[in-house]
Amino acid sequence: MTMLAGMRHRITLMQEQNVIGAGGRITKTTPIITDVWAEVTEGLAGGVERADKQIYPTSARFKVRYNAAYQAARVVVWRGVRYRIQGTERMLGTNPTLTFDTRLIEGETP
Repeated sequence: MTMLAGMRHRITLMQEQNVIGAGGRITKTTPIITDVWAEVTEGLAGGVERADKQIYPTSARFKVRYNAAYQAARVVVWRGVRYRIQGTERMLGTNPTLTFDTRLIEGETP
């Protein structure tokens, strides 16, 4: 099986920036870096049930094709749910990839 065969989930990579708004107030924004295909491995630590009766994993691992710009990502959005990136692993070689270890951002509804 080729590497691309497992990348069948569409995710959004976002970075975080602090912007000084009107009146000098600092606001955290999350501009989109890109939408990309990824291989997703859901965490084994159970899930969180939301009001819509869907169960979302509390952790997940996302593997994408390597691009240097993706290393600025701090948040992954998958199926309308936001995950905070806890760690990044870069694998170089013939098929370079980036792997993001993530945790569900608590207190946010999809």
